[in-house]
Amino acid sequence: MNNQEKEVVFLSDQSYYPLHDLIRSTALDDRQKCIELYRLSSFESVDINEQDSEQRTILHVIIIEKRLQLLQCILQNGADILKRDCKGLTAYDYAKNLSSYDRSIALQTMALYFPSYWMAIANHDIGAIRKLVNAWCRLDQLIENKTLLTYAKEKEFHTCLDLLTKIKPTLDMAFAIMGHDAANGATLRYYIMQANNLELIKIVLNDKCNNLNELMWDDDGNELPVYFTMFSSSRLSDEVILRLTPKWKEAPYSGDLSSLRYRGLSFLWFAIQNNVNFNLLKILLSSDYCQNELLSNRNKNNKTIRDWAIDEQNGELLAFIDGIIKDYVINNRTFRNSLIYNGYQINYILEELLQSNEKFTNESYSFQEYIDAVRIYTNQISQLHRCVDNNCSLDLLKQCLFVENSFDLPNNLILSREIGNYQTIIHKLVLQQNYPLLEYLFEHYSHIIGKFDMIRDHCNRTPYHYACGLLFNDIQKLLSQFGASDFVTDKDGKSPLDFEVRRTSPEVQQLLLSQLENSPEPNPWTDDVWYRLQTETRINNLRKLSYYSLCDWNQNHSELIGFKFMPACKWLTTTLRELSISSSHSDESECSICCSSSLSEIEYALIENEEDTDSDLNRQERRLKRKRSQWCSLS
Repeated sequence: MNNQEKEVVFLSDQSYYPLHDLIRSTALDDRQKCIELYRLSSFESVDINEQDSEQRTILHVIIIEKRLQLLQCILQNGADILKRDCKGLTAYDYAKNLSSYDRSIALQTMALYFPSYWMAIANHDIGAIRKLVNAWCRLDQLIENKTLLTYAKEKEFHTCLDLLTKIKPTLDMAFAIMGHDAANGATLRYYIMQANNLELIKIVLNDKCNNLNELMWDDDGNELPVYFTMFSSSRLSDEVILRLTPKWKEAPYSGDLSSLRYRGLSFLWFAIQNNVNFNLLKILLSSDYCQNELLSNRNKNNKTIRDWAIDEQNGELLAFIDGIIKDYVINNRTFRNSLIYNGYQINYILEELLQSNEKFTNESYSFQEYIDAVRIYTNQISQLHRCVDNNCSLDLLKQCLFVENSFDLPNNLILSREIGNYQTIIHKLVLQQNYPLLEYLFEHYSHIIGKFDMIRDHCNRTPYHYACGLLFNDIQKLLSQFGASDFVTDKDGKSPLDFEVRRTSPEVQQLLLSQLENSPEPNPWTDDVWYRLQTETRINNLRKLSYYSLCDWNQNHSELIGFKFMPACKWLTTTLRELSISSSHSDESECSICCSSSLSEIEYALIENEEDTDSDLNRQERRLKRKRSQWCSLS
């Protein structure tokens, strides 16, 4: 047997003790280990008193290996000080044999957590109970499947039972918070959700503070709705999720699910990607929780969730989506009409329901009448979008903006979407730079357009994103006057401000063009593009500096032309010309580095030459004054 085979056999014989391995890990620092200990103990139901092959708990390990920074954390999580190893020794016994300094720290810390809750309850010692509570010692401990509350009830220790019942929600919340790093702007709701404790949720979160609009950040710095973090965790029960989801009609200031976005993904997309079960999802997609339907929303590839299910050959998801659409069509007039208004193809569902002799709920018209009306309505939407695509006149636009129908379909088509294209006419007019038509729409129909930041295309961009990418800022100013925000983000986590600072790059201009042509868009967000733009900006600033400096010098020192400043300006002009040529080099990253170093040299040399020139000019001026005074005296 070779050495490699021996190593494999050896590893396979080792038992896995997650807490012991965590304590000895070199990949985490002590703070990270504490966070992980709180998390495992709170959310993963790991036994803090688990014993290894030598019957040692992690409390034994940290005492023996002198990892005393973790001692308080382990004791707070319920470690048993009197647990014995294979030698019959407790962690307390090992602590007494440490050096004087370490022994003092270990014994003083252990004294705060001794006796345990169990011993204190058995002895009816309420003082010891209060001491442990004040030391933040966790309550959800089990011995022989008994909880502390059950044990206190058995012992008829009613004072203790009352105290522990009242303090438990506070301690649960504290351990939920300590089990996570408080970075990324995580809120109280986030920690309570991760604790998966329904009783704690009921006590701490009432309807008045149950707000869906709370945000934190992901690891890349993108805004992440705190609510979405529930679906990236498999621990949360459906009951907890429903308790944390307010009904928008009952709590209108709490927001609704249909308004939440993360990197361009709606709640529906995010839930599907995180495998939320369909029964729960059906409830959350109802009009009780969503103010608007979400099935028509498209991803960055211009695909609806149904298109994606077909591409992935996911028959179960496809059947679920069709079931939701049927429910909307039969029972929900608002969502049914919204699907059509947003360019979602539901004719196949209408025809299927017509064949099965289904009837609308609380509607006087038949399916056939509605199908005929929908056909006319979608043609009117297509006509409006074709007019805009062909740069129509204002008079023609006015004729197409409003329609008449008797089926409660929206009469105004300003925010309508054509089948297969999720852009509104406002997006298209911005991309076409059609200022007159945009000005007319905003001056006359701003009440219909409503909250501007909610008008998104398949890339989750508002029209203002594209306006900030245009080289001329007239449209940007117009949209800004009507409430467009600089800080909403698209599928890439980019705001209108990001478009504005890169508007001079060919990549942003190509991106705008690709939206008009429905072609793949380039990526203007790379570091190479940013370095190139910064280099070009500095070159232009230096050109202006050299030009204005020379002009000012010529005006004030016309007698001294060619003395010393002219060679510096000539050298600067030559160098700038060379940099301009190098900026078009194929290797952009190498060019950026070269340009940056060269520009720094130019700036330094320019300042140095200006200082030298000032001193030389003063000297020459004094010489000229002396010569003038001599000529005057001679004359």
